[in-house]
Amino acid sequence: MHLTCEEYNSWQGIPFTVPLPLSQTVSPSSIVRPNLENKAKINMNTKLTDFSSSALVQANRANLYEFFCHFENSKVIEYNKGSGFVRWSCRFPIDWYNGILCERDATSSDGDFIEENLGYFKAKNAAEITFWLEDGINLASWDSLLTQHGFKFVKGPPAMSMDLNKLNETYHLPDGAEIKIVSDEESMQERAEVILRGYGLPIEWKDDVADFYFNLGCDTPFRCYLAYWEGKPVSTAEIFFGKEVAGINGVTTVPEARGKGFASLITMVPLLDARNMGYRVGTLQATEMGFPLYQRMGFEHNFNLWYFTCAL
Repeated sequence: MHLTCEEYNSWQGIPFTVPLPLSQTVSPSSIVRPNLENKAKINMNTKLTDFSSSALVQANRANLYEFFCHFENSKVIEYNKGSGFVRWSCRFPIDWYNGILCERDATSSDGDFIEENLGYFKAKNAAEITFWLEDGINLASWDSLLTQHGFKFVKGPPAMSMDLNKLNETYHLPDGAEIKIVSDEESMQERAEVILRGYGLPIEWKDDVADFYFNLGCDTPFRCYLAYWEGKPVSTAEIFFGKEVAGINGVTTVPEARGKGFASLITMVPLLDARNMGYRVGTLQATEMGFPLYQRMGFEHNFNLWYFTCAL
């Protein structure tokens, strides 16, 4: 697909597919992307421009926590709001997708609160759950209480951020590569299979995973990207626009397509879209495999995410 600048500026359609030049160094600034139909939903004046360590740490966590709260929009999630907490339970038993986000300090009666929630998740057949604390909540007040009830403190994945104006835009790609914004149920099914194969999860979860992500939306504040190689979906990422930053999640590539530049591309393109929307900061939480890749892209390690987890 080749569009003039005038056609690009006026083009509003999704889905879109972008063929990439074959066996060349690709500058994704030349990749055609549709204008955002829901641009008005985002206040273009509320973009983080503070690059201090404390601001980046807070923004990374805040974006992730708002993403958890966005689960309310998915029919696959059972989502509850209580006094000082939110809770979500998903049909596929992955710990981050079964959890509690607490917005208050612990009290002497919260042993009952913890037991009630453990009973709730056991009834949902969750294998493991997570417990998160909003910024400003007293960690010590929850630590001993959660430990008494079987939770463990986890020093989680590296949380990273970058100035999107410094994004490295050039990568070498194999023949037959193309990229698409996911905008229909069929392509979301394809994406679900890539997620499950990429993370080594049961393929039987495909319908639930596809339904979960499709319910979250296909534009703003949440959208998904899917890379194809010779017509087959091979790599994916998602971006969530929230708390003044653009948060990348769900980056994975199927085993047979690894080492060919797809993970870099599928991370870079949504960040370029975010930059075009006026965002200055991109955030993510890195896996061990992805950490060196993100460093090469320009991401910096700000801190390690932490939370509590409990096996049921």
